[in-house]
Amino acid sequence: MSETFLRKVNRMAKMNNQPCDSVNGGSESFQFYCYLSWRSRHTSAMTKSLPPKSLVLYADDDLDDLEMMRDILRPYNNFIELVSFTNGFALWSYVSTWDDNHSKPCLIILDVNMPLMDGKQTLRKIRASEITKDIPVVLFTTSTMPHEAEFAKAHQAGFITKPISTQHVSMIAEEILAHCGDELKQRIKGNLGY
Repeated sequence: MSETFLRKVNRMAKMNNQPCDSVNGGSESFQFYCYLSWRSRHTSAMTKSLPPKSLVLYADDDLDDLEMMRDILRPYNNFIELVSFTNGFALWSYVSTWDDNHSKPCLIILDVNMPLMDGKQTLRKIRASEITKDIPVVLFTTSTMPHEAEFAKAHQAGFITKPISTQHVSMIAEEILAHCGDELKQRIKGNLGY
């Protein structure tokens, strides 16, 4: 396992408040471990919050982009619980365990280019599952290629280009949240005075 990979794993673990003294196995094993650890740690905390936060799932292999998304959604921390994954496989491993009674996220955000399972493959799996097919999804990418936007549209997903500068970050937050359900948008609007 490379030093670079270990640094990224430790950085990701710190972002999600996960202890990570050592890593055994390949990247898939670690990511699955983080998923199990997150689930057990956050489930009780989320049920205690009043009103409950809406869950947003985000998969991206670039740790700087994961941090950027946390910054983008930080003003909405009272309303949103952001859970990050380093690839589509880890996100799909999490959502594929759900049944009809599981509380669904208000939004799934996917980077297009990721290892193990890219955003397009993950989106196809989400749309093919009865449990997840109606969850709003956004492809969040650096790509400006028309065929990428057409793919998103064909799979009933939004398409947002990652901001190039910090000036675009607040506009991106509004664009991302526009894909969430009306209930969350009303809560945000009512509490932030929009």
